[in-house]
Amino acid sequence: MIVSNSKQVNQVVYGPTTGACAAAAAVAALRFLINKKSFTEITIVLPCEREWNFKINKLEVIDSIDRIDSNDSDSDNCSRAIASIIKPYNSDYDCTIGAEIVAEVILFTHSTINRTIEIEGGVGVAKVTKSGLGLEVGSWAINPIPKKHIKELIEQELTSSINTSVKVIISVPEGEELAKKTINERLGLVGGISILGITGLVMPYSVDAYKECISSSLSVAYTFGGTSSDCKELVFTTGGRTEFYAKKLNQLQHLNGRDEFFIQVADFLQYSIDLVANDNQKVKRVEVIHLVAMMGKLSKIANIDNNLLTHVNESDIDTHFLAKLVSSLLNDSNDSNDSNDNSELINKIKGANTAREVLEITKENGIDGLPLLIAKKAHEAMVARIKNIKSDINIHVYFLDYSGNLLAFYKGE
Repeated sequence: MIVSNSKQVNQVVYGPTTGACAAAAAVAALRFLINKKSFTEITIVLPCEREWNFKINKLEVIDSIDRIDSNDSDSDNCSRAIASIIKPYNSDYDCTIGAEIVAEVILFTHSTINRTIEIEGGVGVAKVTKSGLGLEVGSWAINPIPKKHIKELIEQELTSSINTSVKVIISVPEGEELAKKTINERLGLVGGISILGITGLVMPYSVDAYKECISSSLSVAYTFGGTSSDCKELVFTTGGRTEFYAKKLNQLQHLNGRDEFFIQVADFLQYSIDLVANDNQKVKRVEVIHLVAMMGKLSKIANIDNNLLTHVNESDIDTHFLAKLVSSLLNDSNDSNDSNDNSELINKIKGANTAREVLEITKENGIDGLPLLIAKKAHEAMVARIKNIKSDINIHVYFLDYSGNLLAFYKGE
């Protein structure tokens, strides 16, 4: 049974990765073929050396052998079974929770000593179409550690069978639909999801997973077109919506069709800048980072005391900081109101619930300079971070409203 998010909202819940689920399903199918006995649960040791018990969703023998290829024609006998695991809940931002992970296992018996173990993908598992991911182009997107883990567990099941070979086909029936919620296609992972997992456990909140995703995205960007010199500009966005709007900006039309250069950094701008700046010290690639964001994220970035942290749990919207910015705009204005009127407006801004509300208040009061000032402050914070790493990347900041209209652009004096 899958534990719902609502029951776990204040708890940190670890859960197995897609790779661990695939391994458990493969072992279950093979054990069923060997022992001819059905069972409802299976326990395996994960790559992190922790035992994990899985409930089996499906376990059955298949009579048809029409998918066996010619490489196995020398076998005297073969049998096939499938097993599936429903990926359990975890506290991560994970679109694969509840997905069925299926392993089809074909067991070949040979008249002579012949042991091979093959791991392949099937329906809903992506194929690799671009370099830069540490996987061979044309191969299935089953990462090395899950693949190694499956092979090791299969070997353990076959300890006394030196004349048997095994083919494992991993599939995810909903994989192609699930992949639409990810950036797999941009990374060159086409047709489904990846079978992932370094430790076998998903570490909640997804910090490590998302950072790994950013690192992979940068790696693909660097190798786009087969040469690192192609990657001179990167576009950092805070999510899918800002990326959609970014691609419509006139200033970025020259990057149209080059999705690899658009990186969704989400809450990890500082981490992303550090990666690029440090990489640039080794090999000079990136000349410009374009940051495209809206009021909420940019107001956090602009507040340099937040060290570019933009996650809501790490740096809430500081309305007092925004009030100071508005106050400076009013003081610089030739037709500023008297101090009493300004005081009322500033207090209203301090009491705002969201950054968006602050923007609406300033608009209602005819204050037009806040987006540009925030863009300048965000630019200052990013440049300071890059200089701290002794790198020289130009920063262009684009301040969008919530409909994607460009309210301010700043790239330095």
